[in-house]
Amino acid sequence: MIMDYLHVYTDGRFQQTIFPNTEDFIFGMNTAAICQLNRNISLLAFCLMDNHVHFVVEASEKDSLTFIHYYKRNLSRYLASKYGRGSFLSFAKTGMKTINNDYHLKTAIAYCLRNPFVAGMENSPLEYRWSSANCYYETTVAGLSRIDSLSIRRQREFFGTRIKLPRNYMFDNDGMIHPSCYVQTEQVRQLFSNEGNFIHYLFKRIENETSDNPIVRDIVISKGLKKLLSEYEVNFLDELSSADRIRLLKEIKFRYNISERQLARVCPIKV
Repeated sequence: MIMDYLHVYTDGRFQQTIFPNTEDFIFGMNTAAICQLNRNISLLAFCLMDNHVHFVVEASEKDSLTFIHYYKRNLSRYLASKYGRGSFLSFAKTGMKTINNDYHLKTAIAYCLRNPFVAGMENSPLEYRWSSANCYYETTVAGLSRIDSLSIRRQREFFGTRIKLPRNYMFDNDGMIHPSCYVQTEQVRQLFSNEGNFIHYLFKRIENETSDNPIVRDIVISKGLKKLLSEYEVNFLDELSSADRIRLLKEIKFRYNISERQLARVCPIKV
């Protein structure tokens, strides 16, 4: 069977809210984890918006359509049981685009993960909880428990499925299975080569945005600067040698795709 890289999504135009609250988003996240089990599909990235969803997968077209069919069906049943109505997602048109090469794969992943950022919902794609954006390079996640710490009966009650879940799946205090358990994080890391390149794509204007205003807020750049300074084991720019300072500022500019003016404002040293 031919495997392709595919961007699978639902049409969010004219759609009402699918996920009214946090509990429903958590169910949507866990449904993604469950629906990809026992299917010939690899999930590379995904993002749940309030009225549509995006998945970047490696699979055949047939398996991709099967995955999104069961995802929409399971979500619809859950919402019908909870609210007395089906999910508006069940009526949304499913779209699918073939990804032809590594560059387009990187762009598709970035496009998928940038959705809440472009919509103005978060300062950074990495701050959005209902996607896989923050699971590729984070080193430790506090407060996670293993699925096998629960009895089979408790697992079924907790996650709403009779499907056997992998023993090493981890879930947080809200009962959400962590995306790093079922997303192909290592494959994506190899695709982007390093964290800097990954962040560069996340902040790249791939939607042909035309605004001259900075699309990355200063506070996001300041957080990125602080993280890079910690790698040099210093707290301030003036503690670095001239060569290291220039190298670091070039990396900041590359990662966040910012102008010289914004760079000078946040880090007042010219490259």
